[in-house]
This record gives sequence, structure tokens and C-alpha cells, in this order.
Amino acid sequence: MASDANEVLNTYFDSLDLKGEERTADVMGISMGGIVAQELTTLCSVRKVILGCTTPGGSKSNPPLHPPKDGEFFNVFNDWKNDGSEKDASIASEFLFKVLGESHCSSRTGKIKLRRMVDRFVESRREMGSNGGSEGVIAQLPALKHFDGTDILKSISCEEVMIMHGVDDGVVPFGNAGTMRDLIGTAKSRVVEFEEGSGHFFFITKAKETVEHINRFLK
Repeated sequence: MASDANEVLNTYFDSLDLKGEERTADVMGISMGGIVAQELTTLCSVRKVILGCTTPGGSKSNPPLHPPKDGEFFNVFNDWKNDGSEKDASIASEFLFKVLGESHCSSRTGKIKLRRMVDRFVESRREMGSNGGSEGVIAQLPALKHFDGTDILKSISCEEVMIMHGVDDGVVPFGNAGTMRDLIGTAKSRVVEFEEGSGHFFFITKAKETVEHINRFLK
């Protein structure tokens, strides 16, 4: 996926006829996208990097609370039919509850947001047709198990890295943020910690704060 992203970047740079140092990008990756972002830094010139709720992989990784070894977190999609049924809605609700976090979903606003997200999730997967099945989600499991970004993070070439993570992330534990900071070095990286109650989807539950941090960082 990193090579695909790099191809898109080069196509964009070519369309603007950019040369040399002009062909430099700011890169942001969330969750699985954070792994792609790490690999992308080895393929193109990058100014600043944002890594959200992701992992360095390898032996340095703090394993998810829903362990990859038994696929518990991903198994929720085993019975996904992609037919818009109540069963699919139940599966989507269970998945989104895990990534949004119990604290957020138990509030009145959170319950409303969860309901809306479930409806949109089911609808969007149906619109994708055969591409909206469970295969893509479940395929993340082997990718997570085989990724090791230790050497990438130790030698990352950019001005600065901002690591964003919710302290109550029940999918990729908060400890991964500190591990990545230590691998990169504190002189070049910093961690933005979203307070108690912020889960894996902190960028949804703390959307305003997330945008503010990103805007300040990329200036």
C-alpha cells in the first residue's frame, strides 16, 4: 500500500511539474494507515509525519487488547453478509463500539453518533458491492503480525513526527505511542495524548482537538 501511495504522490507532483525539493510531502496515517505512513517515509521525501493510534510492530509493539494471535478483534466480521441486514448492523455496532470506546458510547451524544455511524457503515459497505465484504478487514491481521517498523523509526528522515493516541485505546494500546517516540528520539518526536475516555477513534470523539493539533503541527 505504501508503494501505491507513493505512486499517487509522484503522479500529483508530476501534474504540477515539481522538481527536486519541491517533491516533498507531509504524511499522516491512522491505525493501519500509520503502518503505511511509516513505510512511505522510506520511499519519498517527507517534511513532517503524523502517526495516529498505530504501532511500531515487531518485538517493540504493545499487542492489542484484542490479540492479533487469535484474531479476536477481527473475528467480529466472520459472519458479515454485506446485505444490510440486522445481523450486519449488530456486527457494525460491536466493531464501532470497540473503536469508539465504552466511555464515549455510553454518553447520550455518543449513543446518537454510534447509531448514525452504524447506519452509514452498513450503507457504505453495501455500496461497495463485492468489495464491501469482510476480507479486507480480516486481511489486516497477517499484515499487522508481519510488520516491523523498528529500523524505519530509528532512521526516519524528516523534520518532526507527531504521534497522536487515545489513552483508553482498546485496539492499539497507548503504550505504543511512547515506544515509537523512544525509537524516533525525543528531539524529533512528540506525543499528543488524548485524555481518559479517548479510544482508538480519538479523531472522531475528539475531532476539534485533533484538527487543532494537526493545523499547529503542519505550520
